[in-house]
Amino acid sequence: LLSGARGTALDTRASLKKPSGLARPTGRFARALVVDDDDALRRSLVRFLRGLQTEVLEARTLDEALRLLARGPDLVMTDVRLPDGSGCAVAEMASRLSPQPLVVAMSGLASASEAFSLAQWGVRVYLAKPFAPSDLIESVQELVSPDMNVKPDGEHMQVQTATSLAVS
Repeated sequence: LLSGARGTALDTRASLKKPSGLARPTGRFARALVVDDDDALRRSLVRFLRGLQTEVLEARTLDEALRLLARGPDLVMTDVRLPDGSGCAVAEMASRLSPQPLVVAMSGLASASEAFSLAQWGVRVYLAKPFAPSDLIESVQELVSPDMNVKPDGEHMQVQTATSLAVS
């Protein structure tokens, strides 16, 4: 799903083919990498993912993210615009890992051409900032399994913590 400005969603699943060698978590992500120079957003995403019982690695910069990719996350959430480079470089490096993590890109300046470039590196979801917590939950659910229901009882994933997610 590519999300346009103001929450308009464009369904592009047909054009985003699943790259071979993707990690497919069953119910939750074991390790995630969150890359964003916006401290408040990064902390909110970290809290959300930890609520899903996920080990979370954090990076503010491209350089930090590239070092942390060596720890083998199975989910990468990256801002497109970073102080020292682009989230496209994070997606490119993630695409070289085996198994390849699932990648979510986030940007306040969403453009179709940028989203297309990111998709070439295996980005599965592109979220335009600001995004609603429900957009994030839907994206995580879609990444885990299009047929799985996110359940608040801990059977698969606990999403009740997402209601406190402050995303702007």
